[in-house]
Amino acid sequence: MSKEQMSAQAEEQSTMDFERSVGAGFVVAYALATLGVYIAMLTPASISLSLRVAQLVPQDAAGSLATIASIGGVFALIGNPLFGLMSDRCTSRFGRRRPFILGGLLAAVPAVTIMGLVPNLVAVTIAWCCAQLAISAALAATTAVLADRVPVRQRGRMSGLVQIGIYIAILLGTFLVQLMPAAPVPVFLIPALLAVALATPLLAVLREPALDRADVPRVPLRSQLKGLWVSPRRHPDFGWAWLSRFFVYMAAYVPTTFQALLVIDRLHTDAAGAARFVFLSALIYTGGVAGGSLISGLLSDRSGRYKPFVVFAAVVYGIGMLGMAFTATSTFLLAGSLIAGIGMGTYASVDLALVTRVLPHRGSADAKDLGLFQVAIALANSVVPAMGPALLAIGGSGANFAALFCGAGLLAVAGALLALPIRKIR
Repeated sequence: MSKEQMSAQAEEQSTMDFERSVGAGFVVAYALATLGVYIAMLTPASISLSLRVAQLVPQDAAGSLATIASIGGVFALIGNPLFGLMSDRCTSRFGRRRPFILGGLLAAVPAVTIMGLVPNLVAVTIAWCCAQLAISAALAATTAVLADRVPVRQRGRMSGLVQIGIYIAILLGTFLVQLMPAAPVPVFLIPALLAVALATPLLAVLREPALDRADVPRVPLRSQLKGLWVSPRRHPDFGWAWLSRFFVYMAAYVPTTFQALLVIDRLHTDAAGAARFVFLSALIYTGGVAGGSLISGLLSDRSGRYKPFVVFAAVVYGIGMLGMAFTATSTFLLAGSLIAGIGMGTYASVDLALVTRVLPHRGSADAKDLGLFQVAIALANSVVPAMGPALLAIGGSGANFAALFCGAGLLAVAGALLALPIRKIR
């Protein structure tokens, strides 16, 4: 058999494998792995880092948190497409994705542990930047597995499960932290170790053949780095989807980043009380996400339509943010979390399904292109902490959380409007 025939046969087999529905075992393993990656990433971002900064500099917690989160976000912004590119070209005998999933999570363990040990903000910032790079490697490879293995007809449901995992990650993380809010090392170390454990089933069941070195063209490093860019003029659907995701996740990161400080300010509680309330809020929010995501994921898979769900999600999420913006009672704060969760769950049901439909280099550079979509999330994570203090300062008399959370609602609406010009989806 000629080399061309063998190549054609391999391509045909790859297509057949890709079109075959994934089974329940793979779905569970993949959901657990993504849950683990997001636990490692979001527990520090949503609660642990806030508490650590408040311990070290209680007089300027919001400003210091904004600085650290913004700098760390830059490293995540760089790491996602870079490690995605490396994953696409990886010729390890263990496959393209597994080395980066396992290696990234293992490298994150010492990085986050150091954050609980060091006594000053400079060292915490350096450790957080290292952790962001490590987690970016795991996230880029894990996300690429969806495009590698899951057929289009299952992506709405899988997207919903993945996004539910994000909020379960926040929930589990805040649950663990509220058990030990004054213990700086365990609040960072335990979530990282849990992430490694949760990723293990996927590493065991994921079957990916080793990429032959002969199939990886020699490309100069400069050209590889240049290839990280995807022109929005040549690929406008990619550009619109990227911008839409960026604005929606900026909206999502406002409560993730600032809710603990909002609770301390509005409910006049201490760090331990804030941790307990954030856990309860995350529990209610996750319930809303689960309901909205599962129902919308099923409906989007059946209808093949995405845009109506994005618009509906933005409106509902904006209502939730308005509720949180103008209340000073725990009941209405929790009600706002529930409404926002339903909205974000609806968006979650179509998020990954949408972005995998607009990839410009289908099959050859999935991890790199999906890594660019993760840049939208990382950049949002970097911009929101920097933007937050400016909105909080509006009016000049105390922290203006109303302006901040109203801004989150407007960002969600902007994200929905930016998805409307995408031509490849309805």
